[in-house]
Amino acid sequence: MPRPTAITDIRAALLNRIFPTVMVWNRLEGRPRTTEFDRALQADIHDPLWMLSRQWQLGEFRGEDGGSPVTAMFHVQTTRPTRYQAQDSPPEDLPDGQPLETLVEGRAVPFTIGPSMISLDLRLAMGRRWMKLMSAMPPALRTRIMARWPVTEPDPASDATVPLAADAEVRATLQALAGRTVDGYELYQHLKAGGHPYDGVDGVTAQQEAQLDALAPRFIGWFDDLIAQPSGPEAFDPTRLEHRFSLAAPGTSGETVLSAPAFPGGRLDWHAFSYDTSGTTLGVASGTPASGAAAGVTRTVVPGEVRYRGMPSPRWWAFEDGQTDFGAVTPDTTDLVKTLFIEFALVYSNNWFLLPFDLDAGSLAQVDGVAFTDVFGQRTWIEPTGTGADDDWQRWSMYNLDVSGTGPARAVSAVECRRRRPGTPG
Repeated sequence: MPRPTAITDIRAALLNRIFPTVMVWNRLEGRPRTTEFDRALQADIHDPLWMLSRQWQLGEFRGEDGGSPVTAMFHVQTTRPTRYQAQDSPPEDLPDGQPLETLVEGRAVPFTIGPSMISLDLRLAMGRRWMKLMSAMPPALRTRIMARWPVTEPDPASDATVPLAADAEVRATLQALAGRTVDGYELYQHLKAGGHPYDGVDGVTAQQEAQLDALAPRFIGWFDDLIAQPSGPEAFDPTRLEHRFSLAAPGTSGETVLSAPAFPGGRLDWHAFSYDTSGTTLGVASGTPASGAAAGVTRTVVPGEVRYRGMPSPRWWAFEDGQTDFGAVTPDTTDLVKTLFIEFALVYSNNWFLLPFDLDAGSLAQVDGVAFTDVFGQRTWIEPTGTGADDDWQRWSMYNLDVSGTGPARAVSAVECRRRRPGTPG
């Protein structure tokens, strides 16, 4: 093992870089002048008057007639729509367990037009499903059932099958599957009417009949869950290319009617509805009112501050998140919505609070009032906005349903609230 090289003059070796492997490490260390750290831990401010002046300039000494809420108790009435009306058709009960978009936009899938069958892909998919359910049955029985509900090759000489024979791809598909599967829709219609899959099939034993009868509800349930086939009137108005319908829900003072006169389709949200005050749609004049009543819920919660990404800090001496650049938002003079958003985000965002409350999907809620207790022990009662006289300049609401019809207006739901009577118990 070679011996390390001896450096006689370390200063010259570092200056001339004779030995590159030699490195120098420097460390900055503090040397306390005293043995006590009391003054250092006090973090003295050398100019407290300047700090007080900055606080006065920013308005931190300005008194406000209110405090932050610590608890809040609110009362909400919730109900669910129970009746449905498509356009001007008679009202009907709202089906359970079905999305409202499916009911409104639902249109029956046509399987036949005159003598010709259509929706060939869906028919063949239904046939493959039935053949998969019969995979455990004897091959001879499956062959006889395929002969009972056959997929036949189109005949170019027949007027009923000319549309199928004219399409080369459809004709090739039917030629390939003829005699190898069943027409699933013809079998589905027969089973829905109360028939059996072995009707018209010879040589079926009692045990096989029981097995086939057990497969029938599975096949029907599979198709009903896959494809919704509405049988009632449609809400689509072809003259306007929109959906028009109404909903009714039981309330505390009669029936609450929500109308959607111009729903274009897609996701159905709360802003697609209007509160109908005409008193004729889905009311007593057009049928039996919705039965039941709204359920009242009283709950006490702890309010939480509104938080979002890039929210400005309410304190002067604090580091803020720089990932969101609100300065890059340049609204035009006519862009009122963007201007209000910037004002909320930069000025009033720390004055807003959230009250947690879970609602069921598709429910209608009405806020009767909120009573909150602030940090000074005072209780304040607030009511939903949008109530009161029409000529009241303080009447303002947001995230609320608009009103249609000629009857008296009343708030259906509200998110924002305004102060009413300080100190009034809830």
